[in-house]
Amino acid sequence: TSPKDILEKPRQFVGREALQTRITNLIQNGDRVLLQGFGGTGKTALAAMVAGHWLEGGGGPVLWVKAGSETAETLFEALARPFDKQQAIAAAVGDSKRQAIRDVLENCGAKLLILDDVWDGQALKDVLQVALPSMPVLVTSRQSYPLEGEIVKVGKLLPEEALSVLRVYARDQFEGDSEAAELCKM
Repeated sequence: TSPKDILEKPRQFVGREALQTRITNLIQNGDRVLLQGFGGTGKTALAAMVAGHWLEGGGGPVLWVKAGSETAETLFEALARPFDKQQAIAAAVGDSKRQAIRDVLENCGAKLLILDDVWDGQALKDVLQVALPSMPVLVTSRQSYPLEGEIVKVGKLLPEEALSVLRVYARDQFEGDSEAAELCKM
């Protein structure tokens, strides 16, 4: 419910402002968005920043689940856990399980669902099928999965953004260093 609650939010975020604005606009319109890119490109940090802006802008509570390679069944229970409903989800079977998780999502108060680091396409498909159509969903993954919405590629930083990151983490040691600027162009 607060940007301070987002564990994945980086202490300092440099670059990707245009991408962050684009993603924020998409989820504010109720879209489903997949952030896809290689490991280490900042997909999770970007999702955390978008979630922070969502909360600061009064968008409402965010439900964040680190998906990994978990099955849909495990993800359903994880989605229900913050509301102490995981036992009910675990006990339900078939269509009643899907309806039970949909009821949890409908009544939990969350206004944005984030599925971070998705590795299992079938699990993603199953969760998206029970997610409320009115709830925007933001997914991060190394893989590209079909979804009804927008797939946003998170690639390498622009050279000037890469140089800014280098300066931040090297504590301005490379200010005015032309070799550092050349390195960041690669």
